Amino acid sequence: MTNIFILDDDETRHDALIKRATELADAEETEVRIALDAEEAKNMLIKKNYWDIIMLDHDLGNRVFVDSSEENTGFQVAKFIRENNIRFGRCLLHSMNPVGVKNMLEELEGLGDVYRSPFFLMI
Repeated sequence: MTNIFILDDDETRHDALIKRATELADAEETEVRIALDAEEAKNMLIKKNYWDIIMLDHDLGNRVFVDSSEENTGFQVAKFIRENNIRFGRCLLHSMNPVGVKNMLEELEGLGDVYRSPFFLMI
């Protein structure tokens, strides 16, 4: 069973993100969990100590170019991942916020394979 976690607040993108994640997983069985905001993400992520694939958006709440210090961001989720020693095989950051992505990359450095993959490259 391949465990996939997706954080993205735009439900219109979920199908494309699930499709891309399952292609990357290349497994017969996958379990996909989707969170719409940072708090929901933290509650879901903590339930497993290992995720095969994690996909994180930075800007949540239908906002763009959000400061990483705000609570409802992918950066806060990345910080939570580090602080709670949540392991993963691969993490894709699909935000168009360059500063947010940079902050998430730095926070997740050394924890696993982390890639910047803008959403438009996933569909």
